[in-house]
Amino acid sequence: MALKSLQTNETDFGDLSEQAIVELAKSDPLAMSYLYRQHYASIHRYVNRRIGSVHDTNDIVSEVFMTMVRYLPRFRWTGAPFRCWLLVLTTTQINRWIRKRRFFSLWRSVHVLEPSADGSSDALDPRLEPVRQALIELPLAFQTALTLYYFEDLSVESIAEIMKCRPGTIKSRLSRGRELLRGKMIQTEGEGDAQRSSRELLKRIEV
Repeated sequence: MALKSLQTNETDFGDLSEQAIVELAKSDPLAMSYLYRQHYASIHRYVNRRIGSVHDTNDIVSEVFMTMVRYLPRFRWTGAPFRCWLLVLTTTQINRWIRKRRFFSLWRSVHVLEPSADGSSDALDPRLEPVRQALIELPLAFQTALTLYYFEDLSVESIAEIMKCRPGTIKSRLSRGRELLRGKMIQTEGEGDAQRSSRELLKRIEV
């Protein structure tokens, strides 16, 4: 069951640091709802880009924020943005969803991502859809690293924090992931088309 948007009269938290808001949220429902509103859209977008189904996306996002509420009292500030911790929770839920199904053919049948629940679109440019279809067939470690790096614009260091490994490992996964991605696309589209589609994704940043 998806969480509904919170409509509250929260105090303005704009003057507080993120660390202060997180600490306050451990005991203050208004601060908790503020964190929810601040991060809901980006988490929903990340899940929908990985999953491609609004129904499953809403379920996963709901679980992410219920997990946030459950485990926030144990959260310890490390200096990394709070979003990184949320992305750890989110990636865990996504990977659990993937492991339960193991049916990538269900994903391959999705040609265009559905619009978000709030009416905005999380869909990729249709030209990148072949990239997404190839991406979801990669092992989870490569899929997660590539998605966080190219679609969420996170740094190598932030991804390393999320995936609990060294930055050098992330760089290796990105490099190997690009090779695997090109290989998948060549299999399905032919070398010329695959190179053009993958360049749309890979031309922005090289590691």
